[in-house]
Amino acid sequence: MIVNVKSQMMAKKLAEIVEPLAEELGYDLIDLQFIEGRRRSIVRVFIDKDGGVSLDDCAALSRRLSDRLDVLDVPSGPYNLEVSSPGIDRPFTSLKQYMRSLGKEIDVVLAAPLGKSSQVQGTLVEVSDGQIHLRVGKGEVVVVPMARIKRASRVLTLGRSAGSGGVR
Repeated sequence: MIVNVKSQMMAKKLAEIVEPLAEELGYDLIDLQFIEGRRRSIVRVFIDKDGGVSLDDCAALSRRLSDRLDVLDVPSGPYNLEVSSPGIDRPFTSLKQYMRSLGKEIDVVLAAPLGKSSQVQGTLVEVSDGQIHLRVGKGEVVVVPMARIKRASRVLTLGRSAGSGGVR
């Protein structure tokens, strides 16, 4: 997907409208994308909240947001509005996402290796003082400075036991 400056500026303008409305309804704005199309643009909004987002949550924000955007005529021209949860494996973009994932298995790709490893997977047991603590293997805890994290996301674990991760 090619993102141009105009689309980035529109996404920023939309975020200024969406974020307060989402917060008013009890949601966190995780991401917002604006994709300009020839005939119709797409506004994608990803929200989250403690306990996860339901279809009703997405519909509630979508209705309120659609009305607000139409009144403000932002974006101008026809558009499709998509409101959804970030998905279980979507990369974390905020501290709240780490906090919501306590006790869950996550995958962390490091910007700079930690020892010989550039990737760590394990159960998130603590988030504090600019670092995360992951239980890997049988009780070993790896401390990862957040400043070294390039990308982190939840791991979908079907039929696996928690804590089966490791350092790669």
